[in-house]
Amino acid sequence: MSPAVEVPVRGHVVTDAPGQWSVVHIALQYDPEGDPGAVRFLFPGGGGEWVFARDLLEAGLRTPRRSGDIGIWPCGRAQVVLEFYSPDGVTVVQFDNAPLIRFLRRTHAAVPQETERAERAARREALREDAPLEQQEAPHAVGHGGPLRT
Repeated sequence: MSPAVEVPVRGHVVTDAPGQWSVVHIALQYDPEGDPGAVRFLFPGGGGEWVFARDLLEAGLRTPRRSGDIGIWPCGRAQVVLEFYSPDGVTVVQFDNAPLIRFLRRTHAAVPQETERAERAARREALREDAPLEQQEAPHAVGHGGPLRT
C-alpha cells in the first residue's frame, strides 16, 4: 500500500568544507493508516530511511528538539536543520520551512477527525513531559543508513 501523502523536498547536505554543500532530494511520506503519528524521510540511492514522530518535526520547526537518532532545530526564520545520527556518523541537512509546513498540513488533512482529536490529546500530554534538547534521550526516532556520500 502506498502512503497517503508523499512529497518530494529538496535539502542541502551541510559539510564543514566551505562552499561544499550539495543538494539532496528526499521523499517525505506519511501513512495515517499504518502509523498516524510518524513521518518518513527517504534518502535517494540507498541513503537510508528515517521514521520519526510527526510531532517532533512540528516542534523542531519552532525550537530545538532531539529524539533518538534525530535532531531538529530552526535556522533563522525560513529554514530548519535536521541531523540524522547513525553508527557511521551524522548527516546534517538544511531545508526551507515552507515545503515541510505544506507536508505537515497535508498529513493533518489525511487523518480522520476523531483520530486527530486523540492525537492532539496525546501531544498535549507529551508536551507536558517534554524536556529541553539537552535532556531529551527517548529513542522515538529510528532509521537506517549512514552519512550521505557527496
